[in-house]
Amino acid sequence: MTNMQKRNKIIVIIVSVLVILGLSVFLYIHHMGTAYSDRFLPSTYINNVNVGKLSVADAEKKIAENQLNYTLEMKFRNKTTETISAKEIDMSYVPDGKVEALLKKQDSFTWFKNYLFNHKGNKKTIQTKTSYDENKLKDVLYSKNQLKDENQTAPTDARMKYENGSFTVQKEKAGNSLNKETVYEAVNKAVGLQKTSLNVAKVKDAYKIPGKTTETVKSEAETLKKYLKTSITYELPNNQSEVLNSEKMLTWLVKNEDGTYSYNEEIWNKRMKSFVYTLATKANTVGKTHTFNATGLGVRTVSGGTYGYKMNQTEEIAKIKEELNAGKAVKRAPAYSAKEQSTENYGLGGNYVEVDLSRQHLWIYKNGQCVLQSDCVSGKMTNDRYTPAGTYYIYSKERNRVLRGTKDPVTGKYPYESPVSYWMPFNRGIGFHDANWRSSFGGNLYVSGGSHGCVNLPVSFAGTMYNTITTGMPVVIYYSQGYTLNG
Repeated sequence: MTNMQKRNKIIVIIVSVLVILGLSVFLYIHHMGTAYSDRFLPSTYINNVNVGKLSVADAEKKIAENQLNYTLEMKFRNKTTETISAKEIDMSYVPDGKVEALLKKQDSFTWFKNYLFNHKGNKKTIQTKTSYDENKLKDVLYSKNQLKDENQTAPTDARMKYENGSFTVQKEKAGNSLNKETVYEAVNKAVGLQKTSLNVAKVKDAYKIPGKTTETVKSEAETLKKYLKTSITYELPNNQSEVLNSEKMLTWLVKNEDGTYSYNEEIWNKRMKSFVYTLATKANTVGKTHTFNATGLGVRTVSGGTYGYKMNQTEEIAKIKEELNAGKAVKRAPAYSAKEQSTENYGLGGNYVEVDLSRQHLWIYKNGQCVLQSDCVSGKMTNDRYTPAGTYYIYSKERNRVLRGTKDPVTGKYPYESPVSYWMPFNRGIGFHDANWRSSFGGNLYVSGGSHGCVNLPVSFAGTMYNTITTGMPVVIYYSQGYTLNG
């Protein structure tokens, strides 16, 4: 055999061996690939669980076993931690087809790569489905030390300390009080997503926060400093006075147990309103007892009526706020919606009308002098018709008016209709007017034959009176003697 023949034979042998070897390798790879068509390739990890060489069922079983090791670590303030385990909340893995889907995506004929090149393993991550008892989760969570009521320290607002006429601010305190429902919602979400840690301190609104910060209270203190410089001295009727100063305004603040103060706008305004209400009880004279000089009788008193001082509380509150912002000392009368016309003669001044219903006589004073007087007839002395005593004022003057009683709702008719030439009301539907149907006035006519409450006057006198008095003029109505109402 020649050398050439020997060489060719060797080549044939080598090629044959290589072909056989290659075919064997191919057949082995194909065999192994077929073998991993229903199993995971070696070194395959699902959520850090080694499922290599396992079927879907076995892989899910192993994942389910591993699920029992689940733990959520919760981090709180001050570097404290709490944990919740799967066992505490009856957590279990629920197969949902995701593991099987991973296997179907697997290229089983690349198994050899895992042996030769993939030393770290073929790692897969899926969102596994789990079930757990949410009620137990809440109970377990709330039983943790960090969420127990006795371990909760509420936050404290920044506060003001008042000493020597000025405020200093104490910083707020954060505390560790939790909004439990907010924490539960965050924990429930973390468990549902299989998170292993949750920083509760970073969860929005997990911790209750102080209502007021140092900066806010500093701003309030500056405003209050100006307010407390304000002093309002009120000049009240009957030579009385009232002072609103820093001492009283401090009571409008909330005083805390430690002696510090907090500003609450709602409470401040409520207490300001209460102060003004109390001031009004001192300033108002409407309906109260008025003193006066009864003609021929001397000093008397009468209660009731509509004449006098009446504070406008809404306007007064607005004025106080304006003056607090100015921060100055002022001296003034309160804001009134009605005033007495004078400080002289017990508030009646020199111009007024006086009527003694017991004497059935009327006097008109101008500049302190009686300029007109006349007998009259007042209301019949029954409960529904007598003329009420009190201090009133003339609130209008009208000519040629028809006075009517209350219309009967059934018949639509008035009980009486009386045309008058001069009408001067002082107490709702009660007033002075001429009575041309009467021929006499004074005496005891009023007791059983009186009017429906008005003060009847002779026609000529009523006309003169009409031209003498003015709207707003005080009217004193009184009984100088005791009386009895009939029916």
